[in-house]
Amino acid sequence: MTIERPDKKGKNTLLGIKGTKDVIVRHIRIRPQLPNTVKNVDGLVIENSQRVYVDHVSVSWATDENISTHADATEVTIANSILAEGLNKHSKCTLLGSDPQAPQKLTFLRNLCLSNNDRNPDNNHFGQSCIEIVNNVFFNARSEWAEIFSQFPGGTPIAYAANYFKAGPSTNDLTYAIRSKDAARVANPQIYQEGNVTWAPPSKTIVTVAPDTERFLVSSPPCALSVTAIAPAAKAYHNVRTRSGAFPRDSLDQGWANDMGPEGEKGDGRMVSEPGQIPSMETGPPYRDDDQDGMADSVEAKFAAKPGVSDAWAVSNPDGQAHFDEFMEWLSEERIAGRYPR
Repeated sequence: MTIERPDKKGKNTLLGIKGTKDVIVRHIRIRPQLPNTVKNVDGLVIENSQRVYVDHVSVSWATDENISTHADATEVTIANSILAEGLNKHSKCTLLGSDPQAPQKLTFLRNLCLSNNDRNPDNNHFGQSCIEIVNNVFFNARSEWAEIFSQFPGGTPIAYAANYFKAGPSTNDLTYAIRSKDAARVANPQIYQEGNVTWAPPSKTIVTVAPDTERFLVSSPPCALSVTAIAPAAKAYHNVRTRSGAFPRDSLDQGWANDMGPEGEKGDGRMVSEPGQIPSMETGPPYRDDDQDGMADSVEAKFAAKPGVSDAWAVSNPDGQAHFDEFMEWLSEERIAGRYPR
């Protein structure tokens, strides 16, 4: 596994997952502090990698995308994350499918894109890809929400299911939640959409599908959705508002969740041109781990591990997860609930 701080095509990427496979990144915050005069600052880039799961991550203040995939990145899931306040004049939530080399499998699930000008998200893929955008909340975009380019052989196949597009103070008076872009199109996209919800105050309008995009709609997903438990968009809104981002939440993430406002009601938000201040976090004692296997001694038995024995990568049965993987999955839920082992 390689996790590094590379430059992607000259970019000042803070965290890169590059040339690797089988990676989980969870509960971290990536907040660049560079001015918007420094171009091409990404928060996190997944490049030439497969089987990558980014979960409960908080990224803000990039001068390019907060998160993006690049080149041969496939079997990638970005989930439960907050991607907020990309810096103007190049404020972007996420670019999925930057210079792909072949068909890809990408899932964008239960994320919050908040106060980013456009690319909410941006997609551009080969035919035979499996791209799914499910149960996300897109709030306070200015000019563009979901953008679909189709510049690779076969055209972009993509599914949008039960997402919530909500206008905020920065949103233009008329916007389109899902829109195909004509630039350098080599084939028609196949766009499936179902259960998506738009909300705007009386002075603004979000049209779910742009009129010039309706001809590309298909009646079923271009490939079977891997997300089987899809919540209604209103339920997804609540889930994203209460459970997205790194936990424990810092004051920035909590403030952005508050800015969303209740589902179906006016929210608050703003576009920014400079990074904000990183808040301090309270510290506490680490959990006790005398056998140094990364797991809290007090709960090892819960995962069939043995206190006093360094057995992080042992398994209870040949087809099961390693003890450490089970512990980390459990620990993530404990962090969200505000509980910590001792």
